[in-house]
Amino acid sequence: MPKIKFTRRKDGRFCTCVDTGKTENGKRQRVMLYGRTAQELENKVSELKQSLKQQTYVKEQKITFGQYADQFLKEKEVSSERRTAEMYSQILSKYGEDFRNMKITSITRQDIQKLINENKEKPRTAEKIKICFNCVFSKAELDGIIGKNPCKGLSLPRYQPSEKRPLTDAEKILLRNADLTEKQRAFILCGQYYGLRKSEIIALRKDSFDFDKGLLIVNRSTEFRHEKPFEKDCKNHESRTLRMLPSHAEQIQKYIQSLPDDQETHIFRCEDNDNWMDQSSFRRMWNQILKALNDCASEMDLPKPQGLTCHVLRHEYCTNLYYMGIDLREAQKLTGHKTLTVLSDIYVHLDNAKRDPRDKMIEYYQQEELRQKKALKALEKKRSQRLC
Repeated sequence: MPKIKFTRRKDGRFCTCVDTGKTENGKRQRVMLYGRTAQELENKVSELKQSLKQQTYVKEQKITFGQYADQFLKEKEVSSERRTAEMYSQILSKYGEDFRNMKITSITRQDIQKLINENKEKPRTAEKIKICFNCVFSKAELDGIIGKNPCKGLSLPRYQPSEKRPLTDAEKILLRNADLTEKQRAFILCGQYYGLRKSEIIALRKDSFDFDKGLLIVNRSTEFRHEKPFEKDCKNHESRTLRMLPSHAEQIQKYIQSLPDDQETHIFRCEDNDNWMDQSSFRRMWNQILKALNDCASEMDLPKPQGLTCHVLRHEYCTNLYYMGIDLREAQKLTGHKTLTVLSDIYVHLDNAKRDPRDKMIEYYQQEELRQKKALKALEKKRSQRLC
């Protein structure tokens, strides 16, 4: 049985009133809470009373969307990754301006749908708007500020994300034959053959390698703030140790030996000084790599790379794991993915491509043609023997 008194509405939801204090005039203040089940309602009442006790509850029911969004962003700065918090801040400041002075309780689903419709030509932006506004209103619903999240039932424009791809055959040839520096080759090697993210490659130090055992230890990552690099844990806080091919270990060791003798120094640095590689220095290096590949493509009469990024190198690694027969769980450990979802999508896509029924049909008809030729050859042999 529920521990609180509640009312069941016609729409099936449960509701109850909770005292939140008194106004300066001594008038009693109450807030209405809603839940799909009695247990959910009890949980909301308990959370509200706890927030009242800790004095973190927003008591003013005439709060505007802007006031609540500002409070929401302060919480996100503490509880979310920096890039995630920045995304919320950018979207709310750019697309929530028209809502700032509106009472949060007066905003409807149609208001937010109109905003999404205005950005229908930018499907990814529309999706981010929905994500951000939904988080704000979900929190407001949890705090008892609103009775129902107006973001439920929103429609988004059709969005087709760009398809992830591995290296093309031409790109593999160019990467082997282009005139690249030792630094550039070491960078590409870490992505193409060991699946490191760009942020993980830039964070590599001399002590990330155990050349005696042939190991590459990935336990740090890079975060850029205003173009400058800062060190943090690996994505998903998952460190991993990878075995290196002797030729790769020799190549990277040769590059590291050319650097100043400082064991704690990052191995990828800016060109114009001895500092750790920043965002602009990385862009210059990558553009130089692309230029070298394009020059090599002209010399070898090969297609020039289109849309080649560091992540293509990582996707090449994931693709190779599939063709090597590495199972999903082991591939997850090698790539540092938090869940199997991304790898599973890659494996399913490759599996479908590998099992294309049209290929099976062609193979069957080719084998059938060979059988017919053999049968015809055997008949001709018998006929010639009879004539003799």
